Amino acid sequence: MYHSSTSIAGQLLLCDPSQIGFAADAVAGARNETGGSARVARPRLCDATSSKVIRSIIKARAVRSEFFGAELFADPAWDMLLELYALACETRRVSVSKLSLAAGVPTTTALRWIEKLEAEGLVVRANDPLDARRVWVALSNAGHSAMQAFVEEVTGRDAGR
Repeated sequence: MYHSSTSIAGQLLLCDPSQIGFAADAVAGARNETGGSARVARPRLCDATSSKVIRSIIKARAVRSEFFGAELFADPAWDMLLELYALACETRRVSVSKLSLAAGVPTTTALRWIEKLEAEGLVVRANDPLDARRVWVALSNAGHSAMQAFVEEVTGRDAGR
């Protein structure tokens, strides 16, 4: 579950779009101030080409669904990770409700998958300090690094350049 300290990450997300993929830093920093874990190193930023690669994968998955049916290849966790990485590369943020739309699943299903991804250390959630009804979702440092490594593997290039 996410902690009240994540509102710091929410403020960070609202103030500085370049921090979107690194909300875990703010959360880790807030927990460190209260006796928790230390800050972690930030991964390198991804580039516009990485976003295009991910967007083409997302498009291919949507086209595949048109031919074979979405239920045959349902994989909301992967759809969420793809969307979160593309958004991080585009320095954009996303709420839980918008992420559920992007993954093509009901919000309740998205919340279960977000909880699992968070438990795996791949995403972080942050309360929106301006709207208590909204929760932002972003890749953690580990999630960003894993997605970046995936892009580098499938493209044969360094995604951080």
